[in-house]
Amino acid sequence: MMVTVTGLGEIQNNIDAISKRLSYGKVGSILLRGAKMVQGVVRSKAPRGKTGNLARGVISKVLDEKSGYTPVAIVAPDYKISPHAHLVEYGTKERFHKSGKSVGKMKKKPFYRPGWDETKYPVLNQILNDLKNEVEK
Repeated sequence: MMVTVTGLGEIQNNIDAISKRLSYGKVGSILLRGAKMVQGVVRSKAPRGKTGNLARGVISKVLDEKSGYTPVAIVAPDYKISPHAHLVEYGTKERFHKSGKSVGKMKKKPFYRPGWDETKYPVLNQILNDLKNEVEK
């Protein structure tokens, strides 16, 4: 039995066209759009102190392009603005002064995880729709 496959050239041309449309920059911008949605909700959930640095320090960005890697967008603290964000998110253990007296501990006040939990499905749907629209162009 002999099988003949036709249309491989057309398939390859379509794959090449999709690859060009889904460049690192295009995919990165789609991911960044989703990350900014998460960023907004995380900022709204950040505990408010005197300075507002926890909320102001929530950033979103696309990591630098590395040859051969897929784009990655993140939402993270800018530690120059809010170096204590992880302490607020996760809390601290009891600490002691050198005199032996307890300095206490800080209870956790999560805002990153709840922000992601609230936005993950809408963001993932938005990313999928944007990628689908880009492929169908």
